[in-house]
Amino acid sequence: MAEYQETLAGEVKKAKRELRKEAQEESDRVFRRKSILLSEITMALLAAYLAQTVAVLIIEKDTAAIIPLWFLDRGRDVMWLLQNLGNLYQRFYQTLITTMPPQLAAGILLFVSIAITAVLFFFICIGCRCLLQKWKKRWEYYERKGVEVFKKSVMIGIAFMGFSLLLAVMKLPLIPIRLNVVSWWILITGITEYLYFYYDGCDY
Repeated sequence: MAEYQETLAGEVKKAKRELRKEAQEESDRVFRRKSILLSEITMALLAAYLAQTVAVLIIEKDTAAIIPLWFLDRGRDVMWLLQNLGNLYQRFYQTLITTMPPQLAAGILLFVSIAITAVLFFFICIGCRCLLQKWKKRWEYYERKGVEVFKKSVMIGIAFMGFSLLLAVMKLPLIPIRLNVVSWWILITGITEYLYFYYDGCDY
């Protein structure tokens, strides 16, 4: 009797494992099928968002006209930064040559510049590596779940939707700061994408 009960318990455990496995496989199949359907719907919405964005750019001609100014302003910012760095180096150089030969002062400035550049490059590489590893794990998780196409579609949709949101934000009378349309788009899209990935239920 004891041997029979032990055999029966083993068969029951085996049957439960098989049923659980079959149920999980069926659930994964249904989930993937629904994900594909949802991805197709999202892609259709993407086409609508793209058409809406193009229409908004055509209608809001004044807003679209200031987009190139953002790139021009960024070029001016780079030139301003380079000019101030040059002035800072010149000031340090003038201070150093009062106490040491010009060749030694130039060598010290060159060494300090290389050291600062190396440290910044090191930290930037570490940060990029961490972000890329996290990004890779996240998309491997999405690929296993079969929602990779859906996630990519939603990301693009959020970027298109961000353009419509920024036009509404720019017209609010209570906004204390006035930024270029591209700056608003980057800000709104970045925050929205972050919130989307933060609350998507993935631990990575």
